[in-house]
Amino acid sequence: MVRALSVGLLFGSASTCQAQCSAIASTPRLASDCAARSIPDNKIASLDAAHPYSLAELVDIAEQNNPTTRMAWERAKQRAESLGIARSEYFPILVGIAAFGDSRQIEPFPAALIPKGYTMVEAAFAQPEITLDYLLFDFGKREAKVDATVAQKLAAGANFIRTNQEVAFRVATAYYNLVTAQERLQAARETLQTAQTTQDAAEFQLANGRSTMPDVLNARAETAQATFDLESAQGDEMVARVQLTEEIGVEPSPSILIDAQQNAPLPQTLSISIDELIDRAIQSRPDLAEQAAKSARPMTRYAPLARTTVRGSRSRLPVRRPPSGPHPTLAP
Repeated sequence: MVRALSVGLLFGSASTCQAQCSAIASTPRLASDCAARSIPDNKIASLDAAHPYSLAELVDIAEQNNPTTRMAWERAKQRAESLGIARSEYFPILVGIAAFGDSRQIEPFPAALIPKGYTMVEAAFAQPEITLDYLLFDFGKREAKVDATVAQKLAAGANFIRTNQEVAFRVATAYYNLVTAQERLQAARETLQTAQTTQDAAEFQLANGRSTMPDVLNARAETAQATFDLESAQGDEMVARVQLTEEIGVEPSPSILIDAQQNAPLPQTLSISIDELIDRAIQSRPDLAEQAAKSARPMTRYAPLARTTVRGSRSRLPVRRPPSGPHPTLAP
């Protein structure tokens, strides 16, 4: 019977994880590097029903809690880790293996000579082994693999930025839809109040003989229409609240307050010029930068090409000269 135990040791590199990256990742390279060294928060965000949220706060909560941003983050992190795996092929691999145990061999023997009736031989053994594997030349295979992995890492970083931009755009759209719904609700309330005042005045004038019944009926119809519009505006406002919470990625609920800054004064002048605002927008929007690059290309390929054509021809007309006249005539 033989018993043995093998132990294998593989020496490699280990990467340490840091806290979530708080820097501004405006390029695919920065976004992929940020995803490689940080860990997203795993807790589910919850909204405070008594706190009015600004648009910046809602976008920040959505980017940390939305499932689409989490999936894009994980893809970027996987691509960054794949780059590390591809680069590890340039390093040697050292493997240590140790096998040890003992063996027992039992042979029968005459009982007259040995009381036990058998003999047993025990032998212990130990077999250490170290293997070094280092690839010196592979005709550019590792370099091509690293280049492909770098491109995939940048693509994952660009996809991560695009996903965050799409989430921010949807949250901003839902936010301003809620602001619009609240403004319509306020306008519907004021319209209903005006219609009720008009109805009360018409009924008062009818009671004093200064108005007719059709005028009162028209006022009542306006009040009924204003009441219907108010109920519709309230429903639209509740739907806009639920849609905003859905875009954020939290539990759909109408219990959300926003800071619409309705009383905030509008700026009278711009702190920077329009050209600087356009340049800033192009730098933060890769799709706009691509369109600007396309529009800035020379239009020579669309311009008509100038061509010079030379054509020539030759013809011969037979001429007959009469014997008596000096003027030639054309042959028919």
